[in-house]
Amino acid sequence: MTPPRCRDIFEQAVGLAPSDRKAFVDAACGGNDLLRQEIESLLAAHGDVGRFLDALAGTSASEPDPLHVGEYQVLRKLGEGGMGRVYLAEPGPVALKLVRRDLDPAVVLRRFERERGILSRLNHPNVARLLDGGQTDDGAPYLVLTYVEGLPLDAYCQRARLTLRPRLELFQRVCDAVSYAHRHLVIHRDLKPANILVRETGAPVVLDFGLAKLTQTDLQHALDSTSTGHRLLTPEYASPEQLTGLPITPATDVYALGLILYEMLTGVRPHRFETWSMAEIVTVVCETMTPPPSVVASLPPHPLHDPDDDGRPAPSFHPDDLRGPLDAIVMKAIAKEPERRYSHVVELESDVERYLAHASNT
Repeated sequence: MTPPRCRDIFEQAVGLAPSDRKAFVDAACGGNDLLRQEIESLLAAHGDVGRFLDALAGTSASEPDPLHVGEYQVLRKLGEGGMGRVYLAEPGPVALKLVRRDLDPAVVLRRFERERGILSRLNHPNVARLLDGGQTDDGAPYLVLTYVEGLPLDAYCQRARLTLRPRLELFQRVCDAVSYAHRHLVIHRDLKPANILVRETGAPVVLDFGLAKLTQTDLQHALDSTSTGHRLLTPEYASPEQLTGLPITPATDVYALGLILYEMLTGVRPHRFETWSMAEIVTVVCETMTPPPSVVASLPPHPLHDPDDDGRPAPSFHPDDLRGPLDAIVMKAIAKEPERRYSHVVELESDVERYLAHASNT
C-alpha cells in the first residue's frame, strides 16, 4: 500500500505540468531521497499506464485541452482536481477551472450566479478571488479565479524549514483570510494545505472560497459517490458534521484549520485511514479520539513518523514545545462536537496570538 504522504505528493505532482513537477517534488520531499525516488517511480509508471491505455484505445484517454474557453485563451494546463481541470489563461493571467461534466452544469451555474455577488466582493490580499464564470459551447461550466503562483502550505513549510514561531505566524495569516470571508458570510468548507498556496514572499493565499458550496449540490450524493465524496469532501480534512449531514457553520472551517495547524506542528495528519471506505472514514473522524500534538511528537520514527510515510517537518519540534497551550488550542479547534470548538476563527487566531506573545525561544 502506498503511504499517505507519498500518495498525496504523487497526486499533486501528477496534476502539474511536466515542466513543474521536479521542482514541486524536490520541495515536497524536503531532502528525503527515498521518498523522492518512490514518487518519481510512481510518476514514471503513471506515464507508462497512460500511454498503454491510449494505445489500446487508439486515441487520447482524456479530453483534449481546449485552446479557448469563452473569451479566455488557454495557455497551459496547471493541474487537475476534484472540480475538474485547471488552466492558466489570459487575459490575466487567471486560473480557469473547467468544471467536471458529472456536476450538473445548470445547478453549478445557477449557484454561481447566486453566490457571485458575494464572492466577487471578497477583497483580501490572502484570498484568491472568484472573478468570472460561464459555460462553454458544449455546455461545460467554467469558473475564473485569481491565478496564484506558489507552493502548497505543507510543502512550503518543509522547503523553507520554518521553525515554530514562523509557522504559527503563517497560520495566523491564513486564519485572518478565513475570518475575513466569514464576515462576508462565506464558509470555505474544503480548507486543506493544497488549497493554501504560499508565494515566494511567504504570503499565503487561500484558494477556492465558495467553490465547495457551489459544487456540493447534494451532500448525500457526494457521500455515496466514491470519486465525488473523496474529492469534494477531502476525508482527511472533513468535519464530523460534513460526514453526518449536520448544518455547516463557521465552526466547520475552524475544525479544518485545527487539522491544518496539527499537521504544521507535527508533520502528520490527525486522521489516518486504512481501507478508505466511507464507514471507516466516519468512524475515524466522528468517533476515534485524536492524540494531542505533543503525544505525536514524542512517538518514535516508526510508524507515524517513518520518512517513507507521512514525513516530519524540518526541523521537528520537541514535545515540550507543543505541550500545554498549543495542545489545548489544537484540541479545542478539532473537537468533534461543533459547540465545543472555537465559535469563530478570530477566537482561534487570538489564542495563537496570546501564545506567541508569552512564548520564548520559538
